[in-house]
Amino acid sequence: MNLDKVKKVKNSKPIRKLDFVVIGCVVILSFVALFLLYNKKGNVVQVWVEGKMLYNLDIHSDTHIDIDVELGHMSIEIKDGKLSISHVDCPDQICKKMGNINKVNQSIVCAPNRVFLRVVGESDFDF
Repeated sequence: MNLDKVKKVKNSKPIRKLDFVVIGCVVILSFVALFLLYNKKGNVVQVWVEGKMLYNLDIHSDTHIDIDVELGHMSIEIKDGKLSISHVDCPDQICKKMGNINKVNQSIVCAPNRVFLRVVGESDFDF
């Protein structure tokens, strides 16, 4: 075994200070890119009930919609550019607790009533 090679490996530094700087810059740039891509406010609200799109609504116009659903009644409200559920007749009311949404690809789901609300925009990155 060659002792010079062993000493050389022991004395080498696999990660240098500049490597940490480069890694930090890449991580910061990744977060900035994600923020810019996915922080866009939406333009349209899609209302899906039992797999069928019922409404395609403008998020910038104040609207109130009442829908008869499987477990009773649901009220959807768009106010000040934000979508929310104002009333629902289901036991857990999780969809109502979701609060207001307004950004692209945000959604509210009411599983017992099979209702899906989604905010979409004009971006190329909509999924």
